Amino acid sequence: MRIGIEARRIFRPKKHGLEIALLETLKALQVLDQENEYFIFAKPDSDLSCITFRDNFKLVLLPSLSELDWEQVVLPSAVKKYKIDLLHCTSNTAPILVSVPLILTLHDIIYYHAPTFEGSPYQIIGNAYRRFVVPFAVKNATHIFTVSSNAKEQIKDRFPVANNKISVNYNGINPAFKRCQQFKPLEIVRLKYNLPETFIFFIGNDHPRKNAIKMIEAYCLYCQNVKNPLPLVCPNVPSEMIMNVLEENQLQHLWQDFIQPEYITFEDLPLVYNLAELFVFPSLEEGFGLPIIESMACGTPVITSNISCMPEVSGAAAKLVDPNSIPALAEAMEEILKNQAFRNQLISAGLQRSRDFSWKANAENLLSQYLKIGQQFLYKKTSTLTSDYQWK
Repeated sequence: MRIGIEARRIFRPKKHGLEIALLETLKALQVLDQENEYFIFAKPDSDLSCITFRDNFKLVLLPSLSELDWEQVVLPSAVKKYKIDLLHCTSNTAPILVSVPLILTLHDIIYYHAPTFEGSPYQIIGNAYRRFVVPFAVKNATHIFTVSSNAKEQIKDRFPVANNKISVNYNGINPAFKRCQQFKPLEIVRLKYNLPETFIFFIGNDHPRKNAIKMIEAYCLYCQNVKNPLPLVCPNVPSEMIMNVLEENQLQHLWQDFIQPEYITFEDLPLVYNLAELFVFPSLEEGFGLPIIESMACGTPVITSNISCMPEVSGAAAKLVDPNSIPALAEAMEEILKNQAFRNQLISAGLQRSRDFSWKANAENLLSQYLKIGQQFLYKKTSTLTSDYQWK
């Protein structure tokens, strides 16, 4: 079987959750399946060395004029050119017109919940495109994967046509996310990003659902409540956002407690988790929330939201709080950093919870669906098959 996988952004230098998840899935698929032919359709970019492919995985780089052109014109043309039997679109959207069975990974439909003009111009345009394309993709898909039961229920509510063809396929964890007790690699990363000896870690950006403003306000309250507050390491959070909060609350003297690395590479991220005393993830909405289990796997206690998919993913292994409550967030930080017994309990539970997620299981679910669809559709097209032929 000739399987096409849409992987348009996997070679971008600064990878986001979708690209990281797809890279891990592709690595696991290569271990599981050396029989079928895979065609990995991607856009050219600078990080071509991030993955190597086995002989039955063929990389096809497809230049284009725009994102729309790539997905709606270039990709369908490549599907025909390479005689693809099955196309898996991995990043929430898909060609409106596609000539083969389609599997869609729909990580979330958060863009339906956000105001139309919320976010940067790039985010606004992207969300408008998704709102237009996703209904077609859901309707046309033979099967839909999503990454949490919470996301599944939201998708079913929005698109009843998905009810009988959607399943949950949890994300996994890269083996690099583990406890590290070697001084040298930890110290190299500490010096590289100019990190303090002890700190609280927050991964966010300027998108409203990441809840960075509430996180900054909660951290300021924590600093006022304790004698020797730990610094907050917060990559990708704009300086002007932090300063605006400090000025509004007349807390400019806390500016020095915010450490802002511009970008932490995927290779260094496990060590930063290891260095942190606490990881805080107060997002308002996620499809899965991969940083939660990454942090747990590194032995770092987690505070996260009691809404969306966060309780599902974290299980009983994180401190759950109302992400809209500044006092609750501040109190949770203080509690975990002061109460060593509670901290140890979260660390132990987090390590155990993180073992429930693997990319091998994720890839096995994908491959099972590929084979099922192959049997349903390709057998009908191929008159020369014998009755005992097994699709691989």
